[in-house]
Amino acid sequence: MSIFKFASAAIAVCFLNLLIKEYKPEYALFLPLTAGTLIIAAVLPQLALIFSQVSEFTVRVGLDEKYISAVIKIIGTAFVTQYIAELCRDAGERAMALKLEMAGKIIILAFAMPIAAAFFRALESVLP
Repeated sequence: MSIFKFASAAIAVCFLNLLIKEYKPEYALFLPLTAGTLIIAAVLPQLALIFSQVSEFTVRVGLDEKYISAVIKIIGTAFVTQYIAELCRDAGERAMALKLEMAGKIIILAFAMPIAAAFFRALESVLP
């Protein structure tokens, strides 16, 4: 899929949503939510391909799976957090979006700890 198809769909959804907000504001959140979900569903096969390539690379290079797994969890957490936070902002819930982003950052930090620990162990072994 081309980004231009997604961009065109997003622009169309934005225009339609402006009309919906004018006549039925209580339904204004449903169109972008549905369109966003469909866009994400459309790119899931590409995401599976990326995971497959990363897994193959990990095996070929001999990296420990837990580090790659942590990186994938970090990236996934960042994407989900950003997506849902933007939905909260669209719904007028700015404070909820900020709290969600803070929670996402803490979770990302927790996922990154094994990588940081490995880095410090490697650094410790190199330093006198």
